[in-house]
Amino acid sequence: MWETCSVQLSVRLPRDIAQQAEEVQHTDPDFLSRVILYGLTRRSIYRHLRQQGQDSVLEGAGAPRGDVRLAAPPPLTSYVSDPSGTQGSRRVGER
Repeated sequence: MWETCSVQLSVRLPRDIAQQAEEVQHTDPDFLSRVILYGLTRRSIYRHLRQQGQDSVLEGAGAPRGDVRLAAPPPLTSYVSDPSGTQGSRRVGER
């Protein structure tokens, strides 16, 4: 797909999430790589689209008048389906 390289990261997380991250790092390190890749890709796309919006306003290329403000991308969350079908999907941890 593309060339990869190893990166060392140090992050501060709430204690319970840090424990989960350490567990996943030992049991499925590829998962953490995919999560980081997903998050950084979203960030890159958001920045690119935001810059395009600002450029189109500066050029006046049919862009709406005034400032162009893009909402920040939604947070990374996991959704689960309700197998009974009575509540639809919900965020992990919601009841």
